[in-house]
Amino acid sequence: MPPLFALGVAPALAAVQHELRAGECIRAFLDDVYVSCQPDRVVPLHARLEHHLFTSTHLRLNAAPGDASAFRQPGAPLLSSPGNER
Repeated sequence: MPPLFALGVAPALAAVQHELRAGECIRAFLDDVYVSCQPDRVVPLHARLEHHLFTSTHLRLNAAPGDASAFRQPGAPLLSSPGNER
């Protein structure tokens, strides 16, 4: 039921979009959400997204902590976390 899921999370995504700065963007595809921002904004925007999603849908984020590539600058080397050496 991806269309119903998309309708359910739309208000939360719109709320986060209103908090973005110039040059930042939020995208979603099925149950994946991507936020493009500067490194210092990753943690605050993650918190805001989690807040809005939980407030409107009672969903919690799964940030895939083993996938550090989501938090890197283009061209930067891949980071690794314990148990996820590359």
